[in-house]
Parts: sequence; structure tokens; C-alpha cells
Amino acid sequence: MKKEYADSLLTQDDIDEAFRLSSQVGWNQTKSEWARLIELNPETCFAIRDEERLVGSATLATFGTYLGWIGMVIVDQSCRGLGMGKQLLETVIAAGREQGCDIIGLDATDQGRPLYRQYGFCDVRAIDRWSGRLTGRAKDEAVVNLKEHHLAEALRLDRQWSGCDRGRLIRHLFYEDTVRGLGWIPKNKLKGMAFIREGREYDHLGPIMADTTKGFTDLLSAASGVLQGKPVLLDCIRRRETSALLEEYGLEVQRSLTRMTLDKPREVLNRPELRAAVSFEWG
Repeated sequence: MKKEYADSLLTQDDIDEAFRLSSQVGWNQTKSEWARLIELNPETCFAIRDEERLVGSATLATFGTYLGWIGMVIVDQSCRGLGMGKQLLETVIAAGREQGCDIIGLDATDQGRPLYRQYGFCDVRAIDRWSGRLTGRAKDEAVVNLKEHHLAEALRLDRQWSGCDRGRLIRHLFYEDTVRGLGWIPKNKLKGMAFIREGREYDHLGPIMADTTKGFTDLLSAASGVLQGKPVLLDCIRRRETSALLEEYGLEVQRSLTRMTLDKPREVLNRPELRAAVSFEWG
């Protein structure tokens, strides 16, 4: 008789085991990244357990009722082939519908893409993960460390450029000890920002937002100064100009995924001002 596994919610008590799962598949998330996901999405982060042991996860980051983003779909290596991945995907899709999300999206690996298509996900755009060590350039004086008095304008710009309410996430990044926020402020007006987050093996640079290419390059140069040669990851919608710039800064594509949305292709989180995504689990 086939054993059945029930879904349950991930909690902060699961962080050590969740970190074990993501490390097992070679992903870059830290315990702090898991804590952020669960804290900001307590009703839409799911687990499968074998007895007391966490053996599967899936998360849905929600941005109001406009957007739900699926991530962290992981099954323990010892439990592959038992249908847990499909069960978790069905659970997280159902949660998105129950939350009333207008759009449900994800970034799919080539391995996962056929399964997602079976569930009605459609290709939208290619998204590349870039990695390497940012080559040094002179820091522009217009780039400063983000402070609390920048928050209101940062929230306004993020909503304008992302097209949805990511306020809870942006606030969290502003105040988290393991995150460094940079603001591009030409003529004393915030026109771009970037966040550097600690990762398991690489620091993660994202999101990056700027209304001009100069803002993007100034933020990359400033990030290079902060990182001081440490390896970094960033995730970018594939655009010729972006790819050329990142190559100039010494980065190369580590892997490529496909941005997908449920039921029909929907252009989401891909305005030109969004120079780099938060990460695959946040969109």
C-alpha cells in the first residue's frame, strides 16, 4: 500500500531542516533567506514530512492579490519518485488561487519546465543567473548607503517599477542586518537602488532597480566596491544590453531558466527599470 503524505505549513522551527534541503540541491539560500520567506508568507509556505523529518518544501511569495510567485520546490533525495513534487506544486497552486492571485508565476529550470507545462504554465521570457566577481570601477558619489529616510521613496519607486505591492519585502530588506542597501541619488533624488544579501556560497545582488543605464552601472560599480572580490550571483531577464554590461563587469551566465505564468503568458516583473530580480523564489 502506497504511503500517503500530508501537507503542512513551514514554520520558523523548520529553518534548519529547510536549509538542509536547499543545500542538498546546491542552492544558495541561507537560513536568513528561509526565515524571510516564512515570516512574510506564513500561510503559503508548505512542507511534507516523513514522521517528524522535513522531506519536501514549496513556497508562494504573495504581493497583494496581484501576484503569487512559486519557489523552493524541493524534495529530499531519499524521497524522489514518490509524487511529492507534484503534490507540493498542486498545493501551492491551490494556495495561489485561494489567495485570489491574478497572476501565478515561477522561474523554471529545464528539468522542471515539462512538469509545469502539464499544469498549465506558459513560457514568458528567459531569465539568466549570472555569477562571478564584479570587476572594480570607480564608485560614483551619487551612490550612498540606503537609510531609513529613503524608505518612503524607495517603496514608491518599487511599486511604480514592479507594478505590484512589494512593500513588505522591501521594508524587510531595508532593516535586515545581513542585507546592504545602496541608493543611486543623482541631484539628491533617489532614482535607483540595489540590495546585497548574504548567501550560502555567493552573495546575492538583487533586486537592482534604476531608471537609466548609468544608474545601473553606477550601482554595479558601487556593489563591486562593497563586495571586494567576493563571488556574487544576480538574476536578470535576458536583454542584449544587460548581458553586454554584465560581461563587461566580469560576470558570466551560470544557468538559464524560463519565466512562466499560469494559464496564459503574462508580462510581469520585467519592466526595464527592474535591472535584476530579487531571486528565483521571489520573482
